[in-house]
Amino acid sequence: MAKVLDFEDVKKHNHKTDCWLIISGKVYDVTPFLDDHPGGDEAMINVTGKDATNDFDDVGHSKSALDMLQKYYVGEINKSTIPTTKKYKPPPRETIKPSDSGFVGAGFLVLHLRDALWLVSSKSVASMAKVHDFQEVKKHNDRTDCWLIISGKVYDVTPFLEDHPGGDEIMLAATEKDATEDFEEVGHSNSAKEMMEKYYIGEVDNSTVPPTRKYKPPLRIDLKTDNDTGFGTKILRFLIPLLILGIGFALRYLKKEE
Repeated sequence: MAKVLDFEDVKKHNHKTDCWLIISGKVYDVTPFLDDHPGGDEAMINVTGKDATNDFDDVGHSKSALDMLQKYYVGEINKSTIPTTKKYKPPPRETIKPSDSGFVGAGFLVLHLRDALWLVSSKSVASMAKVHDFQEVKKHNDRTDCWLIISGKVYDVTPFLEDHPGGDEIMLAATEKDATEDFEEVGHSNSAKEMMEKYYIGEVDNSTVPPTRKYKPPLRIDLKTDNDTGFGTKILRFLIPLLILGIGFALRYLKKEE
């Protein structure tokens, strides 16, 4: 039977050497994972002392990240001990009433930053990601510091080198270039693609990526077929007997002269 923990007890574990999180009614001791968390340890420490379910879901963690949490599971939270979260209620918006001046009957909605929480679309969030220059990325090309460019995104895969099924050499060989084709040609599974998200560190400036040179095979010289030489062969077959016959007549003539 799972251990049931009181909220006041869980919230005490709120620092770098002892960090517990409450996610979907479960309690996890994520202390061993703090140093490896792609978003840094501060992101996890900041959500201690409360129900971190919404924070966890908002980030959009992959299924592999959810599965990985199970190794840090320590018990269930007593939900009756969790204080209720106060929801923010924005003040009413103000409108300017139509006036006799300007456009007749026109009304305007005035928006202020304090009116409500502003939502940022996923596209905007992506545009806020750090953009790396290609020359900067290509410097990270060894076992202690390995970055890859895949589909316009930059990943620091250094922690994964030793665990890569194909060996670290394969990943190191894909540095200093756009590794998208190499990654796709191997045929990685969906879980492998999802796992890459934990190593995501930003976008690459595509304008700085040198174009990939396509291999152009040398011009092929086609050897002539039998059909191409058929006419010449026929002529030779006709001329050779005549040549032999001519030589024969010449020899007979010479003998008579003697």
